[in-house]
Amino acid sequence: MDKLPLVLDLTGTFVFALSGALAGTRRGLDLFGVMVLSFAAGNSGGITRDLLIGSVPPGRSATGATSACR
Repeated sequence: MDKLPLVLDLTGTFVFALSGALAGTRRGLDLFGVMVLSFAAGNSGGITRDLLIGSVPPGRSATGATSACR
């Protein structure tokens, strides 16, 4: 039961990336373009979800300072 949130999070990221890849293939992009678009959609979708639910995105501390290393 501890792994359920992680599995749901990774599934959501995969679905966002898949939707970006499908949009890229419909527009006729080459393999590199599809990969870039799916990467951007997967990461942006997760960050947007975190912001909408009021969660602090990973890599940002509670003070608002960006941390490069943890």
